[in-house]
Amino acid sequence: LVYKFWSTVLSKAGIDDPIDAAAVHLGAGAWGVIAVTLFAMDKEAPLNQYGMGGLFYDINDRLSWIRLGWAFLGLTVIISWTAANMFFVFFVLKKCNLLRVDDAVIAGT
Repeated sequence: LVYKFWSTVLSKAGIDDPIDAAAVHLGAGAWGVIAVTLFAMDKEAPLNQYGMGGLFYDINDRLSWIRLGWAFLGLTVIISWTAANMFFVFFVLKKCNLLRVDDAVIAGT
């Protein structure tokens, strides 16, 4: 479901990703970061007794909301870091004329 959602979003945004690598890695990675704060349950603290479980175990637990905020901040940092580095890489590839393959090569002629 996560992959399909991101694949549709990126396709509608006009992002050219023929093998859906961004949908797989961005979507699954983002869900993995967020899902931990929603579903986590410490084996030492059943029923969220000490505030160590995920948000779904106790929606009124302040620490669960704080961890969710940290997860979103971490996700923002990861996406920003990746975007900045990939901008540099793709800029260099474009200037060296190595970013795209000729249509003739794709067609196999």
